[in-house]
Amino acid sequence: MPMNWSGSPPWARGRWCLWYSITAGKDPVSLGLIELDEGAWLAARLIAGPPPSPGSRVNLQILKPDESEPIPAFAVVRGITACCPLSSA
Repeated sequence: MPMNWSGSPPWARGRWCLWYSITAGKDPVSLGLIELDEGAWLAARLIAGPPPSPGSRVNLQILKPDESEPIPAFAVVRGITACCPLSSA
C-alpha cells in the first residue's frame, strides 16, 4: 500500500543533529540525521543547504521531481535553533 504524503503528517518536524554530503555526479546531495519531535530518528535528504548548527529546527518538505515518486526531505526553519544534546556531560 503506497503512503499518502498529502497534508502535514504528525512527524513533520524535528531537529537536525548530523549532516553529510554525497557527490555522485555533478550535483551533491546533502543527507542528515533528524531527531523527530516524537523521539524517533530518521535519515533523510536536506534541502536549501546545510543547517547552520546542530539542533536547528527542520520541517518536512515533499519533493516530487518530474512527477515521479515523492521524496521526503527536510528544510531548515531559519532563525530557530535549539540545543542538540547528543551526549550527557
